[in-house]
Amino acid sequence: MQLLSPDEAMSLLRAHPRLRAATALDRPGFSLPGFPGPVARCVLGSAPPPELTALGLRVEGTMEGNALLFDPATPFAAGLRLRFIGRGARNNLLVLGPAPRVRADLAVSGADNCLVLGDTEGKVALRLTVRGDNCLFLAGAGMSANEANILLQGEGRSIVIGDDCMASSGVAIRNSDSHAIIDLEAAEQVNPPRDVEIGEHVWLANGAVVLKGVRIGAGCIVAARALVSRDLPPCCLGAGMPARVIRRGVTWSRRLTPSRAEIAALVKRFEARSGSAAAEQLPRGGGVGGDLGL
Repeated sequence: MQLLSPDEAMSLLRAHPRLRAATALDRPGFSLPGFPGPVARCVLGSAPPPELTALGLRVEGTMEGNALLFDPATPFAAGLRLRFIGRGARNNLLVLGPAPRVRADLAVSGADNCLVLGDTEGKVALRLTVRGDNCLFLAGAGMSANEANILLQGEGRSIVIGDDCMASSGVAIRNSDSHAIIDLEAAEQVNPPRDVEIGEHVWLANGAVVLKGVRIGAGCIVAARALVSRDLPPCCLGAGMPARVIRRGVTWSRRLTPSRAEIAALVKRFEARSGSAAAEQLPRGGGVGGDLGL
């Protein structure tokens, strides 16, 4: 295990081919981990070093040639399981920011993938499955998740989640249908895997599902059990199956009753992206959360 300075670690990370190709990192709201001190770089051999086990990280499967970057001062108290599946699971990079409350099951089948879990403040519980080569999974700073299920599949595909996002229980994000649909007349597949991008400060409510090829704009709220199969613009509320925009010019707070100062800060942060100074109004008779099961 090698110790790097934060600058050395960031240079190594940004040099990864999948991150060099990630256009989201050129825009605000998508952050790589910010390491406060020395960063551990561990290239795995035939068995995981005891330092990883001591931090609460279990590594299983075909390990040789795969690597990790992580904060050695932050134990993963809730436990983290990383599985490399099959002989083809090689040259993968897992990056873990300072994330003391991560409980995750990460399963990787394929080569040259890059998985990045950024700095987290709240609870992060998720299952991530990667099946393919040259894929990118990025979860930005401040993400929280409660038993989210994420599937990243295909060649050179990506799922990118911006900073300060929140995934409630039962959320599913997938960039693939897992099985091909064939147009018999054209003799072609009509549903290849496609990238998913979720902007900063997006709330995916209980049971929401995000499908392949979707881009969700910053500041959005996706209602409970919504099925997102097409893009949602920034600062909107999407609901239904399939999800449609039912209110614009809105965003959300992690607090039940945010202060006036916090509300003002959110307005300042997102007013340029909301598309309208005044939100579209719902019909009378009930609040947004009560109507939609948020």
